[in-house]
Amino acid sequence: MKNAHLRLGSLQFTKTLRDTTIDITLYMDRMIAEHEADNGRARCHLLSVIGNDQEIGAIAAAIADEARF
Repeated sequence: MKNAHLRLGSLQFTKTLRDTTIDITLYMDRMIAEHEADNGRARCHLLSVIGNDQEIGAIAAAIADEARF
């Protein structure tokens, strides 16, 4: 398939600590989310991303901390 990488979305996570900035960008294959009308947030039910072990681990930790993307 030509230009298959253009069909993927991107997921970006940035977190700034005292002296460090964590910036992770992954390609996202699929995402199923539900919009919550009362507070303007969305709840993610399925997230399929492509990346290496460190990036996936960082995103899993951010999801466990309920961080924003």
